[in-house]
Amino acid sequence: MVPPFAERLTRLSLELGRLDQALRHGSPVPAFLFRQRLDAIQRHSAVDGWLIDPWYLVAELHGLVPKMVGQDGYERGTAMDAASHAFTLWRWYARPDAMQANAITEAAAFLNDQSSG
Repeated sequence: MVPPFAERLTRLSLELGRLDQALRHGSPVPAFLFRQRLDAIQRHSAVDGWLIDPWYLVAELHGLVPKMVGQDGYERGTAMDAASHAFTLWRWYARPDAMQANAITEAAAFLNDQSSG
C-alpha cells in the first residue's frame, strides 16, 4: 500500500530536480544585475526629480510601447520625459559608450585619489 503523500513527494522531488538542472546550466546573475540596475535607475531618477514606473522602462527596453490609459497630454508628456531620462541612465549603467566609459573611469580614479588620503 502506497502512502497518500508519496505521489506529491515524487512530484516535488522531480520539480526540485528540474530546478537544480536549470540553475546549474543557467546563471541567475544576469537577471539579478538587471533587477539591481532597474532599482538603481528608479532611485536615481527619483533623486533627479523624475518618477518612473520601472515596468514601463522594462517595456521600453524590450521594444514594447505601453499605452498610457487615463492620462491627459501633460501627464503623458511628463511620463515620456521621465522614461527618456531613465533610458539615458540605463545606457550609463548597462551599456556605456566610449565617452561615458571614459567619464566613469575618470570619476572612479578621482574618487580613488581623494579617498586614499
